[in-house]
Amino acid sequence: MERNAPKINKCAVKLLGIDCSDLADEEILECVSNHIDPSSIEALVYDFFNSFYVLFLKDIESSCRLVGKKFNFQTFQINVLPLMDCFIVDNVYPYVQHDELRDIFRIFGNVLSVSNYHAVPNSSKFSHVLSGKREIVFLLPAETSEINIPINVIHAPYSFRITKFCYACLTEGHSILHCPDIEDEKICKDEIKDVENGSDSELDSIIKSEDIYTSDKEDICSDIHRR
Repeated sequence: MERNAPKINKCAVKLLGIDCSDLADEEILECVSNHIDPSSIEALVYDFFNSFYVLFLKDIESSCRLVGKKFNFQTFQINVLPLMDCFIVDNVYPYVQHDELRDIFRIFGNVLSVSNYHAVPNSSKFSHVLSGKREIVFLLPAETSEINIPINVIHAPYSFRITKFCYACLTEGHSILHCPDIEDEKICKDEIKDVENGSDSELDSIIKSEDIYTSDKEDICSDIHRR
């Protein structure tokens, strides 16, 4: 009998660089809350088997703000990485059981869950119809940041096509660690921070350049009116 897929919190991240004897839980939470809203934190768990902390978050936005970053706290550097890696397995017939897929892909890593991928999930009429795809989630151990699987996996009598899946932007082709939407957001935030932390001379030069641009526009407008 096939097991029901457990409900997975994909917003979880792992905190590397600190041990359970290094910092108190409150100190870790204080550090993290400098970057996200404290109310978005669901749980802080120390994984004794893998020797790292797992931070379970309530929303994907908070996960995106943390993943891929490094924080200096006291004498420690905390490296935030995703806890999971997600893939779409295509060319799966409906009679293939989740447990069978789990056994096939166990060779690539620790399979956390396998779930259905519906053809038209937003349709009131056809939302029950399955597609030829399944979503498979791996648990990332230790300092591993991603799972590597060939594009084509052949396991007689099956042939599957594999694609990375980002559970942040819900797009195939990349993982959350390399999500372009998150990278663009980080670049924008860094640019804003640079301006906010800029010196008076830098701000003056920005203001002067805007004044020059405005002055040039006024001169052009005056010339047009004179003509």
